[in-house]
Amino acid sequence: MAQVVIDGVSSEILKQHIERIERLEQEKNDIITQIKDIYGEVKSDGLEPKIMRQVI
Repeated sequence: MAQVVIDGVSSEILKQHIERIERLEQEKNDIITQIKDIYGEVKSDGLEPKIMRQVI
């Protein structure tokens, strides 16, 4: 497969950057979900998530 070069950037390099960003976005979403889960645990333990967010 021939590489396409657009404005001096090869399509393979562009693809690699996009894939890295996509992986990081997925990791970010996973972390956000984990944090929400922890705040749920905080609330079920009788603590105040709102106050904890302010502290953090």
